[in-house]
Amino acid sequence: MSTSLQTTSYERDDVRWNPKGYYERYDGRKYWRKLCVVENCSKRAKTLSWCKRHYTEEKQKQERGEGDPNICLEPQRRQSKHNYQRYDIRINKKGIREQFDGKDHWRELCLIPTCTKRAKKLAFCKRHFTEQIKQETN
Repeated sequence: MSTSLQTTSYERDDVRWNPKGYYERYDGRKYWRKLCVVENCSKRAKTLSWCKRHYTEEKQKQERGEGDPNICLEPQRRQSKHNYQRYDIRINKKGIREQFDGKDHWRELCLIPTCTKRAKKLAFCKRHFTEQIKQETN
């Protein structure tokens, strides 16, 4: 009786969903690299979970006054809690969107950029988590 262990062989540029709530691509050697959080972008994430192109675009939009004023591209440091208002949104050091609850806590938001509901499972709100599971089973 022989017991064989099933090993998974990955090819370069294979993409997988990471349980931490983001996509990553295999580099062909030994590392999985985090991908940009912008939908349909397959570039490697560099800054705040965005590729260089999307980060630069968002930064330029904010400089022109066209970007979402609730998204902060610079990590928040040394600011008093009184500077925040309820429902303020920021991107933390890990590149995750968070919303201030008005009571000294930042709550993670759904991974979908247009959704402002709190994250529940695998960085998704209940609705988008259910959609993700249905999409993966098809």
